[in-house]
Amino acid sequence: MATYDPAEQAVIPTIRTAATTMVDRTSLRQIAKQIGMSPSGLDKFLNGTEPQRKILRKLESWYTRLSAQAAARADGVSPESAAAAVRVLAVLHAPARRGVFVDVLVEQMDDVLPEDPAWREDFRNYGAYMRAGGM
Repeated sequence: MATYDPAEQAVIPTIRTAATTMVDRTSLRQIAKQIGMSPSGLDKFLNGTEPQRKILRKLESWYTRLSAQAAARADGVSPESAAAAVRVLAVLHAPARRGVFVDVLVEQMDDVLPEDPAWREDFRNYGAYMRAGGM
């Protein structure tokens, strides 16, 4: 079983809920295909199995796309959606650079966002975690 950092662990129930909702609206096979995993793997995840790290990345990527579509239809982005998006982007960088990437992202947010989103401090903590050798 994979060991997850606190931010990863926190987003798993949110992704599981979103996946369950989407499966209820469409089908297990359709959502599994969107995610890029097997229907049986998705079924196990929906029933509480902790995903492998590679599958968690696929789930986070899918959830980020789903959240972006929802944000385009409504105002704002949830803290969970924002955190998943940052993790998806952070893993594209070398492990030693992930914390720096998150720090730069937070600095950019400071410059462009008119208000302080509730999740900004979580991003700062995640950057510190990554710099300390996390994931």
